[in-house]
Amino acid sequence: MVHRAMVGRKHRYGFLTAGDIAKGWQQTALVRIDAESGARQDFSFGPDFYVGEPVVAPDPDAPLTEDRGWVLSEVLDGRAGKSFLAVFDAGHIEDGPVAKLKLREHLPMSFHGWWEAA
Repeated sequence: MVHRAMVGRKHRYGFLTAGDIAKGWQQTALVRIDAESGARQDFSFGPDFYVGEPVVAPDPDAPLTEDRGWVLSEVLDGRAGKSFLAVFDAGHIEDGPVAKLKLREHLPMSFHGWWEAA
């Protein structure tokens, strides 16, 4: 996923999930890739966590830049059987979530789309 304003245009940052290929579909980490330098920032939730597609929510009060805002990702805690929405600072993925919105139950791994201010 990239910042919505950058879709179809040259962009610097991409956000994706990653995991151990030997464990199949289990994506346990969120990653930010810098296409210019090749640098990456990772945050792993660890085993038994399943990280869904990240979505970029730009900061409406900041100048339009790709790493200003938040990255949202649905995460399933496989041990507890519950989900939460992890909120990351888009410029500091390696610091981990700045917030976790805990849900009472699990969500199917299907969160996909864009963030729209309402």
